[in-house]
Order: sequence, then structure tokens, then C-alpha cells
Amino acid sequence: MELGEQDYSSHMNKENLTLQQTEVVEKILKFAKLDINDLKPDVQQVYFDNNLQTDGLKLLELNPSTLHHLENGGKLILKGLNSENCVLCTDEATFDVKDAEISNALLLVSGANFDLPAQSQSKADKNFLSDIELNARRNHNDNHNGTDNSKDSDYRGHDKDNDGVAGNVQAECGSNTLAVTPSKSHIRLSKIRVSSTCHCYLELRAIKPRINAIMKLLGPTSYDGPEHETDAFGKLTMNDLVSLLPASNTELVCALSSLNIVELNGYVRMVDFDYLARVISSISALIEENSWHFGSFSRLETLATLEELYPVEIIDHALQSYGYSLGPANPHSDIWQLDEEKVCKFFAEMLLRPTTKFNLEEFLTAWKDSVPEGMMTQLTQLRGIAFLESETQPAVIRYFPVQNLSEDIKVRFEELFEAKDRWSLEEITPYIEPLTVGKLTVSVLVMKHARSFSSSGVKYFTSKGRDLATL
Repeated sequence: MELGEQDYSSHMNKENLTLQQTEVVEKILKFAKLDINDLKPDVQQVYFDNNLQTDGLKLLELNPSTLHHLENGGKLILKGLNSENCVLCTDEATFDVKDAEISNALLLVSGANFDLPAQSQSKADKNFLSDIELNARRNHNDNHNGTDNSKDSDYRGHDKDNDGVAGNVQAECGSNTLAVTPSKSHIRLSKIRVSSTCHCYLELRAIKPRINAIMKLLGPTSYDGPEHETDAFGKLTMNDLVSLLPASNTELVCALSSLNIVELNGYVRMVDFDYLARVISSISALIEENSWHFGSFSRLETLATLEELYPVEIIDHALQSYGYSLGPANPHSDIWQLDEEKVCKFFAEMLLRPTTKFNLEEFLTAWKDSVPEGMMTQLTQLRGIAFLESETQPAVIRYFPVQNLSEDIKVRFEELFEAKDRWSLEEITPYIEPLTVGKLTVSVLVMKHARSFSSSGVKYFTSKGRDLATL
């Protein structure tokens, strides 16, 4: 006997399960071409709640490390600016949150058991088996027009053992026979209620902190000298940033240290570039005036000399950002050294900011003359702030800071190829590297969002929609 779709639906949606439905279970298994002896004895019947919710709950997929963090008492925090996509943060990581659609509906159920072990011959088993025996007898009698043929019916049972449990029972139900072994194959029915269905879930993708959001928040209140200070309106504390910025606490601290940001009078402030340029130029001039070497000078004397011109917090921030202590065992050592690469890069940006392009030869001369005596300028120090246009005559250097680009990887590639037709891997790396995370390396991202070609033995990358014949 085949079980039609209508029969299956009507049986599976009944709320009150009875022992007579064991026959239905057998028919379903036969319809599915499954052997009852290969299955666990517990059958769970699914039905939908009368107050079924559709997408009333949100499911969140967690990777093993994030799940471990949550199970060990850690917090998962959803936050972000109104103009930005929502992110989920742990103490040390940030994840973009996206809706992921699925073709099949996910059912949220209660009372389900996904790991049902084989039960021993308990009292419940014995009672259940007796009910099946009785049910089989009734089915057989019904098939014989209601007459009582129990003595010569096809129901056969072996003698019960000392515990009163039949060693094997065979019950005929019409043309189908249900063989039941108490320790393995008899059926126990239970019901499972579906309270909600979901057609999508939230998936997480690890991302880097969004630096642009920090600059957007702190830009309007940037510090450019005491003469321009007003009241505290619009200024933010560190707690404000933690609650607003789409980044974990650890990543936020690292991001702030890489930017021109300092804490003044309890507020986190971005230092205006031109004001910071004045401070660093003053430090350089002081070193030259006292015939010091940029690789070894007194931090305390520098602070004491310049504190009449600038706040101590700003001077110290400049020294911390563009220099380091020469006493590894004592980070607060008085002997300080300027970081040659960082300082050269800063002076290059001072020259490039006022203009879009700069004649390369003239720029190299002006750049070399601007840095502290003894420092060596190199084009590699311009990574992330400018690129060379050697195809033009004369060659020019173009100001192109990475912090001005979109943090959306697809949009960033569009901006890169709009600014320049082709990039070598070395040229494009500083503009893609800030967006790398986990297995998404620069090479992986470039191969995904660009197409490659070779010219004069050098591998270049260009837009996927670009006609190579035009390059």
C-alpha cells in the first residue's frame, strides 16, 4: 500500500498521537523504502503550531572561536553608526553582519531529541510492547469483519521470559507485517511542535575596523591649537567611542594609535594635520639648533623647551607617533630617537597635500631638503600616500592617501582603477593591505576583483571590465 501525499500530510499534522499510528509510521517507512530494523525505535512526529511565526526570530551563525568566546561568558555586541552597516564585536574581533538566504525553510522546534540512544528493556518498553500486541490483535480482527478470531489469528507471540517481555512479536496489519524486537525495533511515538520558520540567517564575516568611521566622528572636533578651542559640545570621550565605533575594544585601541589622535582634558581628539606639522617641524628645528642627532636626543628636554608653544600632550603624542625610546628595558627612558621612515613619510605628505600632482624631480629635491639632517628619503617611504606616474613626460608623483578611499573592497578597487589604469602588485599592496583579514590576503583579493596581464616581463592588474588592447 502506497501512502499518498494527502495521507502523509493529514497524519503528520495531527496533534494527538495515538498508539494506532504505529501502522502509519510503518507505511511511511515503507513508502520511503526504509527498513524499520535499521532505525532507532523512537519516532518523532512534527506538527505546526496554530500560532506559527514566520521569520519571527533571527538565527546567527557563529564560527568555533566566537562560539567558544560566548560559551565562556564573553559578550557579543552589535553596534555601528546609523549611516554604516551593523557589525558584531567580541573583545578582540569585529565581524560584518549579513543576511544569508536559504532555499529551504529552517524549522524551529521544541522537544526534539537529535541523539536518541537505544533504550534498555524498561517497564515503559514492556507496557508499550503490550499495547502494540493489543493493537495488532485489533487490526487483525478488523480485517476479519469484526469477528473475534483471536485464538486462530495470524498474531503469534513467543513465550515471555522471566521479565514478562516477549522475545519477538510479529503483528500483521492487512498486507503489511510489522516485526518488533523490544530492544531494537519497536516504535515509540512522540510529538515535536514547530513554533517558527526561518528563511534566512545572519552570517558573520571578519573585517578590519572602519577607520573612516573614526575620522568621521572625530573630524569635526579636531584640535588645531588652544586659540581655536570652544566648549565641549560635540567632543567625545573614550567610552563614547567604544559604544559608537564599529570595532572591538582591542582593535579600536590599535586603530587610534595609528592615527593622529590624542586625549586632551578627558576628550579624545584628532590632531589637525597642519597643527601636527608645526609641532614636528619645531622638534626637527630644535634637534638641529642644539646640534643633536635625530637618533639620540633628550625627550624631557624637548618637552620642557616646547611646552610654552604647544600642549605637552600634543608634543608627547608627536614623539610617541614618530619616534621611540632607545631603552627597551625602560620604555620611559629619556633618550629618544625619531623613526626615519615615518618622519620622511610625514614630510612628503606635507609637500604633497596642497597639490594633486608634483613634478617628480622637483619633489625629490624639495623632499630631501625638508627632512632632518642625516635622514635619507626613498620612494618606498611613500607607500599608501602617493604613487608614481612614470608614463607621463615629465614623470609626476600623485598624492593618493589610502585613508581617503572607501572601506568597501569592491568600491576601493573601482577607485584604484579610476585613478590609474594598471597597478603592479607592489604598487597596489599598501592600498589593499588594510582590508585583508584571515585567508583574504592581498593576492586573493586582487585575483578576485581584478584581472592580470604581463607587460615587459612585469605582471600588472587592471579592472575586470577593461579591454587589455587599450592598455
